[in-house]
Amino acid sequence: MKVLAEALREPNGKIHELWLDNNNLTDSCVIDLVSALCTNRSLTVLDLGNNKLRDSGVNLLSEALKNLECKIQKLWLDRLEITHSSARHLCSALSTNRSLRDLNLSNNELGNSGVNLLSTALRNPGCKIQKLVLDQIGFTASCARELALNLSSSQSLRVLKLNFNHLADSRMKLSSVALKNENCKMQTLELASVGLTDSCVNDFASAVSANQPLIGPNLSLNFFTDKSVPALHQLIKNYQSLKWIRLWCNRFSFNGEIQLRKLHKIRSNLSVEV
Repeated sequence: MKVLAEALREPNGKIHELWLDNNNLTDSCVIDLVSALCTNRSLTVLDLGNNKLRDSGVNLLSEALKNLECKIQKLWLDRLEITHSSARHLCSALSTNRSLRDLNLSNNELGNSGVNLLSTALRNPGCKIQKLVLDQIGFTASCARELALNLSSSQSLRVLKLNFNHLADSRMKLSSVALKNENCKMQTLELASVGLTDSCVNDFASAVSANQPLIGPNLSLNFFTDKSVPALHQLIKNYQSLKWIRLWCNRFSFNGEIQLRKLHKIRSNLSVEV
């Protein structure tokens, strides 16, 4: 890592992307990297996923993100064994960083407290995150209200992935409230395998119809049955902004799936995946 850090410090260096995922890196490796990030102006993509940086490593990295010279735009921090304790440092950096647009924190144990901190950071006008991936981070419906409130006021967020968390219908109903807010700019919302049922589909369909920016929801691996087909049918048929919807592996009957598949390509730019 010391050799790599030296290369990043070179004034004429042209390294734009750095893929260090799955390299058995630890927090001690980050010290040299952080020093280089504070002076490097060319690196825009950094993947540190599936290493053992843990909270101490992410805390150090957060300090680098606060530096105005750091130009990272895409940052992958998935599967780093980090918890909510590093979220406060990271959120402080997000509130001041002007370059970071794409952040992946999947497969960490951030939990509800970590998500609450992140959602508050999203509301800060200084936060420029456009894509946030929070798949399988161990948060539940109990923090859904805070997240939905902050999503309503985020001016930058376009893509949000919350797959494989235990959210259930309450999360969808609160998300629906956020989507209806005219300030919400969400284009893609992924809620695969979060425990959604038929009871929330009407709220979701109503919200999507009111949210012109939304072009694609992923609702796969949930518990929707044929009771949801009429509402989904109307949404897909009438909402002209919709470009794709994913409904794989729900609990539709064969006939229910046929009804939904018939809507595939009713518009040239529409994809319905069942």
